[in-house]
Amino acid sequence: MQWWNDARFGIFIHWGAYSHAEGYWNEKPVNGWSEWMMLRGKIPVADYVKIAEGFNPTEFNAEEWARLFKKAGAKYIVFTAKHHDGFAMYPTEASPYSITALTPFKRDPIEELSQACQKEGIKLGLYYSQAQDWLNKGAAEGGHWDPAQDGDMDEYLQKVAIPQIRELLTRYGSIVEWWWDAPIDMTRARADLLAPIPKSIQPNIITNSRVGAGHTGDIEVWEGRLPAGKPEADWETCLTMNGSWGHKRGLDNYPSSNTFIRHLVNAASKGGNLLLNVSPDGKGVIPAKQAEILTDIGEWLAANGEAIYGSKASPFVRPFAWGKITQKPGKAYLHIFNWPGDNTLVLPVRNKVMKACLLGSPGDSLKFELMADKGVQIHLPESGGGLNPADSPVKVVALDIEGELSPLPPEPVAQKDDGSLVLLAHDSEFVNRTEAAWEGEDKHISISNWKNPAESVVWTARFKKPGKYKVVVNYGSERAEGGQFQVAMGEQTLIAPVTNTGGRLNFRDEEIGILDVREAAVAKIAIQLLSMPGRWSVYSVTLLPVP
Repeated sequence: MQWWNDARFGIFIHWGAYSHAEGYWNEKPVNGWSEWMMLRGKIPVADYVKIAEGFNPTEFNAEEWARLFKKAGAKYIVFTAKHHDGFAMYPTEASPYSITALTPFKRDPIEELSQACQKEGIKLGLYYSQAQDWLNKGAAEGGHWDPAQDGDMDEYLQKVAIPQIRELLTRYGSIVEWWWDAPIDMTRARADLLAPIPKSIQPNIITNSRVGAGHTGDIEVWEGRLPAGKPEADWETCLTMNGSWGHKRGLDNYPSSNTFIRHLVNAASKGGNLLLNVSPDGKGVIPAKQAEILTDIGEWLAANGEAIYGSKASPFVRPFAWGKITQKPGKAYLHIFNWPGDNTLVLPVRNKVMKACLLGSPGDSLKFELMADKGVQIHLPESGGGLNPADSPVKVVALDIEGELSPLPPEPVAQKDDGSLVLLAHDSEFVNRTEAAWEGEDKHISISNWKNPAESVVWTARFKKPGKYKVVVNYGSERAEGGQFQVAMGEQTLIAPVTNTGGRLNFRDEEIGILDVREAAVAKIAIQLLSMPGRWSVYSVTLLPVP
């Protein structure tokens, strides 16, 4: 786990018979991700076998792939040994549906990748769909539309899944990560049967949380998104570069390379790893745009990898408008997403700072001042020039500090010039937190998964003027009948019903009453759910002065 946490960056590889089909069946596009086309198109088993028989990736070159992944700065890969379509990307004795049995290719891509990655110092991980299997009989019932798929799931697990898991774990040397996926119909008994197998064969292997029935594994998975706050468990986010995990014809709308660099920084700042997906085509070639993005990430890591590899999460709860933070003992790294207009950064820490510089220019020290009870103010070079656009390269300021980062208490939220006080979710603190969590990014964070009345959220606010203030709560909810919440300040309490807004992320303002601020002072304002039959998310609480 220490190696895995230090690695921070891996490559996901979705590659299979669906890569050859490119999301098309009978010359018509199938909606959704290409690797799900068999289910989305309700393609019969016999017809999908014909698709697989046309898969012949003669341009696949494992050494070229491995060199690209090393150039990108990735430390490990996770390869889809068998996805939900049931097509094994290696020679298996447990099923007739494999790349060596059905296709003219007849080679073992996993064996070739294993050797090539070992040569480049990259560790091998494997993905395996244990429950959904649309080719082999008896897999999870949620994916049946052809009588050829019918059968007993427990028999499928014994005859197909377990033998294949054992094959994969015994043929290719050391496997760093085992990626279960989609635990449909995985009862506790079934999950208990499968979950121990990887570690029984390879004790040091890392497993994810998707085998089913409450097994947590070693790492949590955040698919297609990053958490707003730092999860308590070790975690990994998997992101695809465009709208499909597997190769799909005509899908060329890619975000900029800097978008993915920011995702990598964001993950590291919260103590997680980025598993960035590539989708090779039916010939075995990684698309040029994906290779370009990986190359750009690698160039950035070559200059700034010190701030990513082996880094720990930021100790700050509230986000900074200028960017993200990672740290190591004696070091702090400030990743600048938005160059501040006044060319200064203020970091509210107790630590003594000895040096500041831009990574890539260690000889050019930056001026800084230690401010009593405020932390450190760092003066950036004016060449940064105003606010950079959202896709600009991330610049990193490295600080030499004493010890690990020790944040100062956050400043109270102050009133605006018009007298209003806006309490945003990301400025809050949890009390008795169990399940509620921050969701979203930066200034668009809301408090979500909130259903336990024991939990509350508190803001520290500074009032400049006494007076009466109208309280407006911005929230989203569903199935709200009978729900209640309260906003409290000192002995004053406002109780209001939760109304259905049409969804927990469909936010709208709800005026709930008036609070009387009797003096200019710092006050605690809390919001608490009293009862809620559905799901509820809060974006902000706003206090508006009453004329």
